[in-house]
Amino acid sequence: MQSYREEYLPRFQTLNEERRTQGLSAQRPLFDLARNEAILVDGVHVYINLLDFDASLTDLERETETSHARALRFLHFHYSACDRAVEDVGAQRVDFHGHRLHAIVTEPSDNEAERVRRALELAEQIRTVAAAATEEFGGGLASRYRIGIDSGICVAINNGRAGEHEPLFLGNPANFAAKLADGDEPGVFVSTHVAQVIAALTGRPVTMNESYSRRGARSFNASEVSSVIAGGQAYTASSRILESWRSDIAADRSTRSTNLSFNFYEHEPPLRTIDYADLFPSHSIRMPMATLFADIDGYTSYIQSCMRSMLDVGTAVRNLHVIRGEMAAVVRDDFGGRKVRFIGDCLHSIIAEGSSGKISEQATVTSSIHLAGALRSSFNLAREVLPGIDGLGLAIGIELGTSPISRIGVRGDRSVRTSVSKSSISAEERQSVSDGVTTAIGDKLYEAGNAAVKSYFRSRAVVDMTYDVAVANVPTAAVPSTLETEEPRAHIE
Repeated sequence: MQSYREEYLPRFQTLNEERRTQGLSAQRPLFDLARNEAILVDGVHVYINLLDFDASLTDLERETETSHARALRFLHFHYSACDRAVEDVGAQRVDFHGHRLHAIVTEPSDNEAERVRRALELAEQIRTVAAAATEEFGGGLASRYRIGIDSGICVAINNGRAGEHEPLFLGNPANFAAKLADGDEPGVFVSTHVAQVIAALTGRPVTMNESYSRRGARSFNASEVSSVIAGGQAYTASSRILESWRSDIAADRSTRSTNLSFNFYEHEPPLRTIDYADLFPSHSIRMPMATLFADIDGYTSYIQSCMRSMLDVGTAVRNLHVIRGEMAAVVRDDFGGRKVRFIGDCLHSIIAEGSSGKISEQATVTSSIHLAGALRSSFNLAREVLPGIDGLGLAIGIELGTSPISRIGVRGDRSVRTSVSKSSISAEERQSVSDGVTTAIGDKLYEAGNAAVKSYFRSRAVVDMTYDVAVANVPTAAVPSTLETEEPRAHIE
């Protein structure tokens, strides 16, 4: 375990200087950590949630190839604009997940007030760009934002590999900022702590006008945010970002001239053979599939407890690496599915059964339910062999539908793997309202299932569904699976 300011940053800056002298491009801090590295980072976490995006996924309430292309094209430019704003304020993009951005402000490392001011500046820049989005795109595309901000110490790790970087910040500040961004009302919502920092910045008391959990939250309107920003450096970045962003739209290209004509093909199952490096806008996948979200329930409280005592933080991080690796292996090796990404401690994965052009919805439904059961069995095994995780659970949501898969935004290692559709939104919603023992399914998956599925999931949710329970209640579909493995096996070593 290293501290960001005292240990990691000086070493990183030295290595970056060596790269420059060798004619190599500079790297970004915290982006490519080794698997055995864990960094304590004091930063301001910003979650930016694009409201109403799901409305852009449909034409006349139907998802079509045209509507998916339009939505991905909008996200492509949205990611580009957000990256510009993030870099302009000296922040760092952690991840995009569908219509949500997670960014962190770590500099200046010795001045939290300035970090908070920069986070609010980022919120204002995004709001300005959003106002222009409706004008530029029209067609009812979403342009309202809900932004959550919290500040404090998290543990930074990276579970990604080449081409699939997955930086992750573990702890309450990142988790609470995400919760503040979750809601229907647009605006900027900050934690009690951030509100106190703002009060010190402005010299005026801040009244908390909304309670949220135990820590409280405060919503800020645009004029209040602008007044805080005006207290810092001159603010002229939005016009520069907008001009650059409009130029990309007019030229129908991204930051690096990516062709934005989305062309789709159907991938031959199993989906584990998808190579994300081969995907880009003009070569994207779109096909029927089941989408599954599996979230480790209680992990944030667990890691926060370890951080408070400064005991077993390394063990907690190692446990997460093992659990996430095991989950990804179950999806890939046992069921022929494909991990889309990890969103924090939540797995987003996809699965399909059949052949190209002949996807079997019923077989896909059955396999996705068996996969969910195998993930729970795997997790239960992890709880038996890994120390200190008895109190954790696994909340699972599944839905069926036609989804696109692509890489969008800035090309190269900063491009974003994405699979976003009504079904992915539904699966995540089902997971988010479930507790650590529940597996919940969406309406489309329920309707496409056979009689066994409808009987077992008559309430759309079940508890403690392991692999054996899933197979006993939802027998294998008559359509052959694309996988030859007889049953899942443990991958924990």
